[in-house]
Amino acid sequence: RDYLLRVNIIAVAIGFLPLLLVTRMNLTIGIPDQVFVLGDDVIQTVAGELAHMPILVLAARVCPPGVEATLFAFLMAVLNLSSMTASFLGAQLTEFF
Repeated sequence: RDYLLRVNIIAVAIGFLPLLLVTRMNLTIGIPDQVFVLGDDVIQTVAGELAHMPILVLAARVCPPGVEATLFAFLMAVLNLSSMTASFLGAQLTEFF
């Protein structure tokens, strides 16, 4: 539980990093836009993987023997579907507003 709480708090903090780019604070810190965007993307990807790891480990422990691969494939499909849905809805909201 502690791990999940810490990872989620860090993920929220990392989620605010694009605000530094929008407000151009990255330039006052001395980080060029291209480097900041690349670094931000890498950091968010790593944080997302760390956030999913405990869920996958827990799912593997409660999974019946012999269907681990099927459960992993199902969880990955759900994660990919939710990511695509979030991207689509974010694009729609951006276009709407």
